[in-house]
Amino acid sequence: MSINWKIRTKCLLSLIGGVSYSDSETLDIDVYVFSQLNKKDIHILLIDFASSLGEKWDKYLDRLKDTYWKVQDYNITLERLNYDLSKSNHEYVKSVFEKADVLYLGGWDPLRLYDALNEINISEILETYLMNPNKAIIGKSAGAVVLFEKFIYPIDETWEYAYSNGLGIVNGLVCAHFSEKWRQSVLKE
Repeated sequence: MSINWKIRTKCLLSLIGGVSYSDSETLDIDVYVFSQLNKKDIHILLIDFASSLGEKWDKYLDRLKDTYWKVQDYNITLERLNYDLSKSNHEYVKSVFEKADVLYLGGWDPLRLYDALNEINISEILETYLMNPNKAIIGKSAGAVVLFEKFIYPIDETWEYAYSNGLGIVNGLVCAHFSEKWRQSVLKE
């Protein structure tokens, strides 16, 4: 899937390439995104298809709720996109995207996320979302890199890496967690 470059993105993009998901680590950036939406009630749609962590992501969702609960200037609600339902019900996907003020693309494995987004075929829905200046996308780690035209990812723990196509929302090539020394040394070659 690739987004049509003839459209111009109007929604706000907040892309963070390296994050450890500690409590409140990027909260100031997230709150800035919320402030740009010019509303007090913010509905966030969590898309965490990049992970294979299963119920650990339920804990992550709880931690995210706890973190956002601390933000006193906004009434924040969180909803998780149901992957199984998304594959079979295009209207479900369309309705949750329409309701969401913020798409929160979580991290872990960018290839898993990219493949899952392709599998549920959201390109048309995403293009409509991108054209709305009252919407935002927060992408963290894998959730950030898949939005680029191309991204670099580690194949395994051997310092091998490969390139992959992304969704093409942002022009260019990106490597998440570049501050890790092994990635810097490999990519300098």
